[in-house]
Amino acid sequence: MITITQEEIEQLREIFIDNRRAKDTIKILEGCSGNINEAMNIIISIEKDEYTLGDKDWIDFKNILKDLHKVLCSKTGEQLTTNCFPASLALLSSKLGYPDPVLVLGLACVLKIGVENFCNSE
Repeated sequence: MITITQEEIEQLREIFIDNRRAKDTIKILEGCSGNINEAMNIIISIEKDEYTLGDKDWIDFKNILKDLHKVLCSKTGEQLTTNCFPASLALLSSKLGYPDPVLVLGLACVLKIGVENFCNSE
């Protein structure tokens, strides 16, 4: 279980200041006292009404983080900083097929762990 502090939630708000869906996701995360797993369960229940899940097993948060690792920690991801997170959403969404709220929670984990630590974790 990964828990984001109130300070990290505020940092996410600053990072995604111009993204309404991200801000809605951050509100849900804050309502879950920063518990990313709990917030993910809520997001999944909302998103599966809006998206066809098909064969994609994106409900497993570990798989989401593995997919993020593949993209963010590749050669192109070496320059990634939290300032790049807003621009990364469109790229990640197109490459991985996850909706923005799911990716925001994944990026919240990356923020918590730190980009360098996240990329060195596998």
